Amino acid sequence: MKNDATKYCSKTIGLFPASAYGWFNYGYVLSYLGYFNNSIMYFDEAIRLDPNYVNAWNGKGLSLYNQGKHDEDIKCFDEAIRLDPNFAAAWNGKGLSLSEQGKYDEAIKAYNEAIQLDSTYALFWYNKGNAFGAQKNYAEAVKCFDEVIRLDPDYVDAWNNKGNVFLAQNNYNEAIGCFNEAIRLNPNHTDAWNNKGAALVLQDKYDEAIKCFDKVIGLDSSYMAARNNKKIALQGRGSIAENDASISKALVVGD
Repeated sequence: MKNDATKYCSKTIGLFPASAYGWFNYGYVLSYLGYFNNSIMYFDEAIRLDPNYVNAWNGKGLSLYNQGKHDEDIKCFDEAIRLDPNFAAAWNGKGLSLSEQGKYDEAIKAYNEAIQLDSTYALFWYNKGNAFGAQKNYAEAVKCFDEVIRLDPDYVDAWNNKGNVFLAQNNYNEAIGCFNEAIRLNPNHTDAWNNKGAALVLQDKYDEAIKCFDKVIGLDSSYMAARNNKKIALQGRGSIAENDASISKALVVGD
């Protein structure tokens, strides 16, 4: 797929080297495939050919975001917004960047702008819910995740993260209900299995918890949080000594 897509884009650029759209398309394909650094060169050429190319500014911003370059990505999202204040995706990208920088109030404002432009796009509500969750504003986070689920009942990560919000409030049964729904939708969702196990440990249901952690490890042997959490469950059951130095005392939850 990679070769076919890149060959097509390369051919388009060869035929129409002055086409900003061709350069943008190549950058988009590379970004989609995870070649974020390489994609930026193509977005830059699209912008050189057409400085008002909103999608190219947004695409470059996303590639920078995926490399953790938040001082640079925010400038791209802001330029896309300057060119088109009604471009919801750029507001969402700006929100993501601000969230990664811990600027949650500003991020929520950006997500609100995106939602005002397109209130039916579940991803915008999901990202806003995550920002509220990071602020420990759990009531607002749940409202956002509920809206995600209303728009898309099969949105697995919304169920998982809603469960995490309940878990943070010690509402273990509600949390497990959300994790179960995430698992029903995706039986291979390692975070949901791990988080369900964590909730069961906190209810002293160690045998059930161990089964969850074993499921995670079976799906992904490198999932170290589940390995540590299993040790905590085994310790709680009395199968490992209390003073085992290999165990982190805190349960680790995935999102």
